[in-house]
Amino acid sequence: MLKSLRQHAWLVAGVAGLLIILAIVCGQLYRLMVVEPRLADVQTITRTHADQQAAAVAHYVRNLTQRLEEIADNRVLASDLASENTAALDDWQAVLRRSFPSATYVEIVAAGATLPEQGDNFAALDLLRRTLKGEATVPEAVKVAGNWSLLVATAVGDADRIGGAVLVSLPVSDMQSALATGSAAGVGVTQVFQSARAAAPQPFVSVGQAPRAIATARKNTQLPTWHVVFSAAPVVRDQAQVALGPFAVAVVTATAVVLLLVALCVRVGLRRTRQRIAAPPRNNGRSEDCAQQIVAPDKPTPISTEETVAAGGPFSDEPQTDKQTREGDLDEDDIFDLAPPQSDDHSAQSTVRTATPGDRPQPTVPPLSTSDPALWPESVFRNYDIRGLADQEITTRFAEDLGKVLGSRVLSQGEVAIAVGADGRN
Repeated sequence: MLKSLRQHAWLVAGVAGLLIILAIVCGQLYRLMVVEPRLADVQTITRTHADQQAAAVAHYVRNLTQRLEEIADNRVLASDLASENTAALDDWQAVLRRSFPSATYVEIVAAGATLPEQGDNFAALDLLRRTLKGEATVPEAVKVAGNWSLLVATAVGDADRIGGAVLVSLPVSDMQSALATGSAAGVGVTQVFQSARAAAPQPFVSVGQAPRAIATARKNTQLPTWHVVFSAAPVVRDQAQVALGPFAVAVVTATAVVLLLVALCVRVGLRRTRQRIAAPPRNNGRSEDCAQQIVAPDKPTPISTEETVAAGGPFSDEPQTDKQTREGDLDEDDIFDLAPPQSDDHSAQSTVRTATPGDRPQPTVPPLSTSDPALWPESVFRNYDIRGLADQEITTRFAEDLGKVLGSRVLSQGEVAIAVGADGRN
């Protein structure tokens, strides 16, 4: 099985790569078509809740200011302030307390009254002083004795003639109650911040709970120093609407494409495997191919018994003066006739061929051994090579004699070089 896996490693790697690509593509599609649209929808819902809470704060402040201005616009109150009718002013304070039952502090001050420079509620005194000067004032959040309160003041009388000022201090719990009734109360935290000139914005109102906010939106109010921050809870994610149909279609399409590619890879792999099985085995190797190129495929020419061997001929170790007949004839299947051609004239026994015009000089043909090729085993000569049992059929003497015969044949054909190949297999 391991061998099969190694043979098909490229196929396994290709299929694994395609599956990894499919997983990456599906992840990207999920992020682009599900996660990001859901986050965008969550952010939109968060901004919507922030707008609603900012509108609730503005409505609460506007209602508070209108009620206080209705009392301050009463001409009777302006007359009582001008006459400094103490009993009447006490009655007006009672009216303020009835109009604002949760008020922790109410104050009605005439225009000519002297306000103390220091007091327990310095912020309230400063707001009254600025109101009497005719400065435009807005509700302020102050922290007194560790508790936050809202200070609202308005002038009594006409704009060109201010007869006094009215101030009410309310706990922030009233604003918290107004914000808690909205649709955003159960899906996040609403905080109202007030910006100070010399300090960072501080939240003076906080409504709701959100252990882990997933989105935040800020919205300014009508008051220049106040803004609302809404932090959405994880439950808002459930309100987000995401269309899963296009994502499913995209995933199915990507999966189909990858499966087609996998099938194509498998088909190519099977085709290559069948071709490998059907292909014939390779020949004996590179050396045998080289030997096949060297040895001619034609049948060898036998040497008859009438042929004589000259002195120093191919099959004698010592020079001979007379013609001798070989002890045996070579069969045509035994060996090629590789002996150099002999001349009828015994005087022409030189081992060097006389050069003629146009011919190149021939090297000296070395003498052969006395081994008789007729005695060589026939079984070693195959169709494409020479093979036999080492030290039995193929011996050192046989290899030496065969090399001399081949060399003599090459030299007799006018060649001076021969290619020798080797089998790379063990």
